[in-house]
Amino acid sequence: MRPLDGFPVRTVGPAVDLYRCHRMTRGPWWFGSSGDGRFDLAPPRGSCYLALSVATAVREAIGPELSEFGYITAGFAGDRHVSRVRLPRARDVADLTAAGSADFGVTRELCTMTPYDIPHQWATALANVSDGVHYETRFSTDPNATALALFDAMGDPGWPWPGRRESVGLAVAARRCGVEVRQPPSSVTIVPPPA
Repeated sequence: MRPLDGFPVRTVGPAVDLYRCHRMTRGPWWFGSSGDGRFDLAPPRGSCYLALSVATAVREAIGPELSEFGYITAGFAGDRHVSRVRLPRARDVADLTAAGSADFGVTRELCTMTPYDIPHQWATALANVSDGVHYETRFSTDPNATALALFDAMGDPGWPWPGRRESVGLAVAARRCGVEVRQPPSSVTIVPPPA
């Protein structure tokens, strides 16, 4: 990987509304390091994923299920919420959406490829020169669908958030975005094949 001095940067300030789909057992300010996220850092650092719109937060949280089934179940949505938050201070993030990022070898493929080995390597490198990344999302086709992966110590940094006053259930948010939420069937009848 070439040196990243001069990589395009975008400043995200505390006046910008951000949206996070999360379980209510953890608030929205959770920096994970499980390796399950595209731009996860290795412990003791972590990454917190936030979208710049409700629709993007919903689609990124349910992307695999929505792609496979075309809907989500009420059970899946049950303990998840979409919260609106704002950063406590401005953060400078590497802007993977900027035209100049291609000069460093970044293409849109970085934001859609699986598995995440290469994105993890990029996250590690970019964490040395920025507070996170601004990127195009995988499960949205809207050209304005972008998100942030912020970098910090893993866990909850204790940043403020308005709590339930600024949260809606994932089922409500999904329906508002045109995503069907289904109840699982209460019973199934097995019909024998015709003789």
